[in-house]
Formats: sequence, C-alpha cells, structure tokens
Amino acid sequence: METALTRLIGIEVPIIQAPIGTLTNPQLAAAVSNAGGLGMLALGGAEPDHLRRIVAETQALTGHPFGVNLNLRRPQGERVAAALEAGVRLVSLFWGDPSPHVAAVHAAGALVTSTAGSAAEARRHADAGVDVVIAQGWEAGGHVWGGVATLTGTNQGPWAGVPPSRLAVSLEVLIYFPWDPATERFTGERIWFDRGA
Repeated sequence: METALTRLIGIEVPIIQAPIGTLTNPQLAAAVSNAGGLGMLALGGAEPDHLRRIVAETQALTGHPFGVNLNLRRPQGERVAAALEAGVRLVSLFWGDPSPHVAAVHAAGALVTSTAGSAAEARRHADAGVDVVIAQGWEAGGHVWGGVATLTGTNQGPWAGVPPSRLAVSLEVLIYFPWDPATERFTGERIWFDRGA
C-alpha cells in the first residue's frame, strides 16, 4: 500500500510500531521492518554506547528502515548524535519541542518525526521543519501526550474529524484543524499544508 508516508520513509505499508519503552528490542523492531512497516527502538534513556550497540544489533537483523525514539523530557543531544553516527535514518521525538534537533538530523540525511497532542502543537512542529507529525490522543496508552481522542468518530477536541489515514502523516499531506480553546470547539476551518505529494 503506497502512500506519501511509505514513499518518504521507504517502507511498504503505512504501519509504525509504537516504541513501547523497555519492551522494544532489536528483534521486535527488525521483525516489523522486515514485514514492511517501520520498527522503532525506544532508547531515550540509553547511554550513547548502549544505543549504538542496540542499533548495530538491529541493523544486523534487517536491511529495512527503522527508527530510534527519544523522549524530550531529558536532554537528547548526545543520543541524537549517537543514533545518527550509528546510521539511523529516522529519529522520532516526543514530549517536547523537536526544533533543537531538526537541523542535525537533516544534516545527517535522516528524517525526523515528532508526536503532537494537538493541532496547534502539530503546526509548531511543522514550522520547526519535522518531516512527519504523529498525532497522539489519550487512547494511545503508555506515555500519553494528547488530551483528547484521535480515533474515528470523535467530534471533540483538536483532532476532531481527522481520519485515521491522516493520524501519522507526511507534511506533504498534513491537515491542521484549528481548535478554539475559548469555545472548546473545532473551528471547522481546514488549513492544508501541501508541499507536493
């Protein structure tokens, strides 16, 4: 199934494995990548040398793309550098402002994704230059950033009306749904960021 996301990342199906903290490992990430999706490694607390070892183990198991996920609640500059030096082609950031890391990731020829909990945050991340914004609602479980649902059928909150196919999207197809905090309603306005699909 080819989409803007699969073309951008170089995967076969638009499925991204959740990093799932300490439960993730090279075998799981490689299995997802080998099946055509994007495997992820949660390495936000790993020492740089350990991060490099885990990335090398994963590279030995797959020749397909996979990513490293880093929690911005702690400084991640060293881990971003270690991941890029190890050859990681996608760095996923969450719980914070990705902008301090975007230039370094792009300079290494890699992609950067960020998780947003609202349309306003998605716009800030898009403006910072990330390649993919991943919308997260409260139903994500684990490290939840969003405060509202992102599932189909919701008619409330900043992700109201966003179809599942747009929940993790390339900026080629990012849709911004403004939320009015004063009225606590979706404004109905749709602003499309089309950078050429």
